[in-house]
Amino acid sequence: MNIRELEARLKEIDARAESEVVEASLEGETESSVTLNVSTWRPEPEGGVDQQWSPGSPQFGLAAAETVLDVSLSDVVIPDEYVDRKVFEVFSNEETTGLLPGVVVKQPAAGQDYEVVEDYTYASGGYSITAPKGFVYDRASIPRVFWAVIDKDDLSNVPPLFHDLLYRHGGRLPDELISPYRTFERVDVDDLFYELMLKTGVKTWRAKLAYQAVRKFAGFAWRG
Repeated sequence: MNIRELEARLKEIDARAESEVVEASLEGETESSVTLNVSTWRPEPEGGVDQQWSPGSPQFGLAAAETVLDVSLSDVVIPDEYVDRKVFEVFSNEETTGLLPGVVVKQPAAGQDYEVVEDYTYASGGYSITAPKGFVYDRASIPRVFWAVIDKDDLSNVPPLFHDLLYRHGGRLPDELISPYRTFERVDVDDLFYELMLKTGVKTWRAKLAYQAVRKFAGFAWRG
């Protein structure tokens, strides 16, 4: 299977998610051998399709009606140029996606880095956090498998920015970037990543996969 075929299959699942419950998981201990499994079932008439999943919650207890995708991503050809193009489309998009505007960025030089052009602040419940002007990020904290399962048309550059920022500092930002001050464990950062994905329009089942990707495979980038 090539990446375009996988994209088409995932789009079909997006359509099914309009009327069916989608349960998706990444199985495996290494990114090179991870298996993507997606099942769907029709909810009871009174149940609706709201999955009500949050990081750390158990899998749904209902029996899956149908396995719609079960593929080892080691068998999917994902060219470097595909990832680079997808990253460029996401990181260069400054439009509002979902509930949040995109971050204004520039590429200071040819390559994979992006620089924040002006301070960007996100308020989350009891605190606000700022990605400062001049911060350079390169998606280092985002594992490659993430780009295979996420839809570029849903994702803005906000979630990868804050994920990179907090991973780079090991969850301990300079005082002026967070108010009231708090520190983050790695799981807190991944939880924020999931929160931001939902607020920028990523479909719940895809956000869940992306969350699993960073929990499983982004530990190498954590500087705590």
